[in-house]
Amino acid sequence: MPRKPAVWSSTLTHNTTRNSKPIGQTSDRPLIDYINDYKAGRTVAAEDAPTSLFLKVKDLTEHEKCHFPDAFVGANRILIISPAFHTLLQKFDLGPTQFFDVPLYEYDRTTLRPERYFVMQVNAVKDAVVPEESTGIKPWDDKYLPLDFSQGEFAVRSAALDGPDLWWDANIIERLFFSDRLKRAIKDNRIHASVWGWKKCRILD
Repeated sequence: MPRKPAVWSSTLTHNTTRNSKPIGQTSDRPLIDYINDYKAGRTVAAEDAPTSLFLKVKDLTEHEKCHFPDAFVGANRILIISPAFHTLLQKFDLGPTQFFDVPLYEYDRTTLRPERYFVMQVNAVKDAVVPEESTGIKPWDDKYLPLDFSQGEFAVRSAALDGPDLWWDANIIERLFFSDRLKRAIKDNRIHASVWGWKKCRILD
């Protein structure tokens, strides 16, 4: 029997208690300028992206340094992913989302570590969540904010099934949205995050 269409929300980038790691970024331009572009989902030139990552904590064990998850957020809530997750994502429609291959340095910012990571800037946006049909959200400026990580339900238009497999919603802050096929691929390929925080959305007819 064919699977029913599905859309999933995730708390990956906003459950900072569980998913945040002590990784800072450096940039050739003022870092705040990149952070503003990142949060606005603006496409940036490679030379304007972060140039490196560094450990912000001096006393991490070598085991901790070598075993960051495949997806986590660093300082400034910047999404960082492993080469394994990056390779998997290339099989999917990501729209204008960007990746920046950046080296990782020790706390001293000069000693290069062997691990490589990607800064992932999700630029795809859909206008799919219907706030009036959703629960567990409250108005926040001109958008809506989920009340917590577990309660409530997003109601989305069927148009959410079309287009990129990973996106922000124009009406909701602090949640990423995933297609069902990408969510299943993440599970099948054992792509690890401390907490994905999956929640199935209700698709409106």
